Amino acid sequence: MDITGSVTLTIVICISCLLFYSALKTRGRRGNLPPGPTPLPFLGNILQLRRGELVESLLELSETYGSVFTVYLGMRRVVVLKGYQTVKEALVHQADDFSGRGEIPTIDRTYKNYGTMFNPSVHLSLASCNIMSSIMFGDRFEYDNKDLLSMVHVIHESFELISSACGQLYEMLPGLMKHLPGKHRQIFRDFEILLAIIEKRVEMSRRTLDPSSPRHYIDTFLIKMDKKRMGHGQDEDEDGLHRGSGTWEKQNPDTEFTMPNLLCSTAQIIYAASDTTSTTLTYGFLLLLRYPAIQERVQEEIDRVVGQNRTPNIQDKSEMPYTDAVIHEIQRFIDLVPSGVPRAVIRDVLFKGYTIPKGTNVFAMLGTVLKDPECFSDPDNFNPKNFLDERGGFKKSDAFMPFSAGKRNCLGEGLARMELFLIFTTILQSFNLKSALPPEELDITPNVTGLGNFPRFYNMYIEPR
Repeated sequence: MDITGSVTLTIVICISCLLFYSALKTRGRRGNLPPGPTPLPFLGNILQLRRGELVESLLELSETYGSVFTVYLGMRRVVVLKGYQTVKEALVHQADDFSGRGEIPTIDRTYKNYGTMFNPSVHLSLASCNIMSSIMFGDRFEYDNKDLLSMVHVIHESFELISSACGQLYEMLPGLMKHLPGKHRQIFRDFEILLAIIEKRVEMSRRTLDPSSPRHYIDTFLIKMDKKRMGHGQDEDEDGLHRGSGTWEKQNPDTEFTMPNLLCSTAQIIYAASDTTSTTLTYGFLLLLRYPAIQERVQEEIDRVVGQNRTPNIQDKSEMPYTDAVIHEIQRFIDLVPSGVPRAVIRDVLFKGYTIPKGTNVFAMLGTVLKDPECFSDPDNFNPKNFLDERGGFKKSDAFMPFSAGKRNCLGEGLARMELFLIFTTILQSFNLKSALPPEELDITPNVTGLGNFPRFYNMYIEPR
């Protein structure tokens, strides 16, 4: 046998041993876990999960294994929860147990746990990103600013790539995919661009920082980094500062107030708030083009409550039940993050008779809540009546969970709700939205389905009212 054959045989034997060991280890881990398809060593259940159709594949598995089941994304164990009652029991009734932060390998690799024809998505992205820039940086960008344009581009591109087939494959096999070429590498280049822009803004803030007068999130974080960490039983001076043996926060090895955490937390907040709001609005306007009678009724309510002599404000919302119902129905129907942001159990958890080991990732399938037929009539169709009572008043639903529920629900939920209402009503107050195609020809099914649902590309006309 030549040397090449010997090396090949050695590799085959090593791989076989590893597969055998992994199979034994996997079998031993099942214990009282929820049921699920038998995983392959290393690959997990990748053969049962169609490329680019992770959510649909998980829903099909639920027909066999029920509302609580286990799958393996490569070697990562995930417990999947389906339906309103199951998700509510986990995220609300056992909120502490399910409060851990789950893994998103594509994101974690960077953050490490720290009258014209046009497509509206870019313009809406610029607007929502600028709102977050005002909060995080203290000022807004001009709409032709290269940093703003770069942030919008990399946020949207990376979110779509994470949701694409290559992004889903990275989620399943991060250890392998990080060594292979492919489109998934662009995700990390995009994150590097975003972090570089934020680092530049942090340095600008540091040079002009006045500790007695913080202007925005970054200022507040920088001040906290330099503050004295308080000890117990210390006296306060006349300025409210503690004297004693406290240590400077930046010298505390356990502190969360570090420069990497500042950069990553700022990036995560901007990332989460900007593209989700703009995608919701972009998808929402597509639905109004598909159903022009709904747009007309919203505009009638805007004209009656707000008129044309002032811009809408958040106080108007309580007097506009139909508009509020339409916005809620847009969020329910588009199901923006169908599998939810992954959670993790923080201890061994007994749930519905099964034992979920500490550290296990959990996918609370929010789409199965938002489209649960026991909670919404005709859940697969767009119908604002899901949030209206018999008298036309706004009707709440406990199954409305686009921002998740319990602990670790969306940090920016309140801000996102205000943004959606104000941008949505302000645009419809001033413009009629017209489709470039007959309404019945518009395809309102998502173009990309993965971590997020994205609308298909479309053009629309706007005309002043």
